[in-house]
Amino acid sequence: MEIASNLEVVFAPLVNHTASQRFSAGDPAGYARTLARFSEALEVETLVPGHGQITSEAILGRYLDYLQTLVHAARAAHRHGWTLEETLELTPLWDRFTVPPDLPSEAFYTGLHPYNLQRAYLELEPKK
Repeated sequence: MEIASNLEVVFAPLVNHTASQRFSAGDPAGYARTLARFSEALEVETLVPGHGQITSEAILGRYLDYLQTLVHAARAAHRHGWTLEETLELTPLWDRFTVPPDLPSEAFYTGLHPYNLQRAYLELEPKK
């Protein structure tokens, strides 16, 4: 896939301004790989997210950090033999990814973390 580089504005409907997203399909590790390729291919000044305020390409780094941390935590929990319930209980949202409390949808975005962690964990389970 070839992506044009040196763009001033990019519309990214699957990105939002908080770096929190609900992974209802696919896997977070695959999304991280795709996002990393997207980020490496672009030199963009302005990113227009699917939700929220216009931002810079810096949000992509925050997304990647969250996704990679999420996948690493799920893999570590799975490797240690933790159940899904133990993983959810023992893996809170890391401070560096918290959503500003003055954001009207703060509770919604904060609530996405357990769901995302569950998706990452279940991707490691054998397929039936």
